[in-house]
Amino acid sequence: MTTERKPPGQTPERDAFHAYFLTFLILWIVWRQHHRMFDQFSRVTPRMVGWHFPLLLFAAFLPYASSTYGHYADNPMAALLYGLVVAVVLSCRTLIQAEGLRDGVLIEGADREDYRAEVTVSWITSGYWVLTLALVWWTPWVGIPWLLTSLFATLVRSVVRRRRPAVPA
Repeated sequence: MTTERKPPGQTPERDAFHAYFLTFLILWIVWRQHHRMFDQFSRVTPRMVGWHFPLLLFAAFLPYASSTYGHYADNPMAALLYGLVVAVVLSCRTLIQAEGLRDGVLIEGADREDYRAEVTVSWITSGYWVLTLALVWWTPWVGIPWLLTSLFATLVRSVVRRRRPAVPA
């Protein structure tokens, strides 16, 4: 009988903590952005409310996906489950954000171009997360690009803001 040996330093506890920390980081960022986004709305439309159903459904499913990923970190299906759940959460938040722009519910005085840039950053970041899902089949370290999602979004934000047309004074 052979047992699979994990590399030194890779323990089930470390994998579970990594999954927990990653999930906490993602939920904290989504929650913070969600509140910042709603501070810019004068009202909420039915479509925006409608996108909250899958957002909350999959956010509530994150503990299970996180636990599965934490206990079976070397299993590509566990990583794929986790990654898909997070991708849905990020995409739903981005869809709510885009609906706010499309439905014209920004408060008076809100910078529409800045908000439009944030929607672009959200779409690109959600796309980045989806693209990383391909990594689950080839590498056990897909969690590294996932941990770097916030840094990626910050870099994209700086590029998108630099490309904004100058507003005449």
